[in-house]
Amino acid sequence: MKNFIIVFIIGTFYSCYRVAQEEDVLAENIFQNIKLSQNIIPKESTNQISCDSIASGLKFTTERPYSKVKRKQFKLRNLLRQEFLKCTEVNKNSFLDSISNVFSASLLNEIIPHWYGTPWDFNGHTSIPNHGEIACGYFVSTTIRDMGININRYDLAKQNPENEARTLAISDSLVLEFTNDNSKEFFVELEGLNQGLYFVGLDNHVGYLYKTESCNYFIHSNYIENRVMIENCTTSEAFDSYEYFITNITGNKALMYYWLFDKRVEVVQL
Repeated sequence: MKNFIIVFIIGTFYSCYRVAQEEDVLAENIFQNIKLSQNIIPKESTNQISCDSIASGLKFTTERPYSKVKRKQFKLRNLLRQEFLKCTEVNKNSFLDSISNVFSASLLNEIIPHWYGTPWDFNGHTSIPNHGEIACGYFVSTTIRDMGININRYDLAKQNPENEARTLAISDSLVLEFTNDNSKEFFVELEGLNQGLYFVGLDNHVGYLYKTESCNYFIHSNYIENRVMIENCTTSEAFDSYEYFITNITGNKALMYYWLFDKRVEVVQL
């Protein structure tokens, strides 16, 4: 019996050690990409994105369990923090820009895909993808938290769209405000934004705006289609709004600094 227990403990330890090694290698591989390119968001990924991730039949989820994906983000953050501390003061700003690309790519391609198809509900606040329902505010606050941002997801989700934008911007100067008096003029203004990932707050709705060279995508927990999905902004009924509050995630150096050093992001209250 004692021999069996010893063998069991050794086997369990080895299995955990092997999994940890695999996660370290994956995090290191992502980290190495930062040295190869200033734009980590894969250009080819936009060719795989449909306006409706369910109807397309494409696979938008990773094979790794969500818990392991989240752990990998923490390992990645630790690696990036170590490298940031080695940077000279002159290079730290550009390094934070690169980090924001890595952060955006991981959020888009590893965290969010698990959530596609999760049912929407006005009071939904599940923390487990496709188990229970999720409201639009909780979809954003939960995915941001699961990337490692130190924030109270409940407090953030309860705020109005403008305050959510101001919270994630860290600095009010990074919040862009638009009014949709003329839809054509609004989309022209939207085209003036840099490519990358943004938070977008509408009149009574929130989500992510993902700008690419060829298209603008709205990723959100859709109260019309009743599920988490990705749509073309120009054809999304839920994207229609009079007011828009937009703050960048890609290129947001202040938010990346908070992420790197696990600083608490204080929620801008009502």
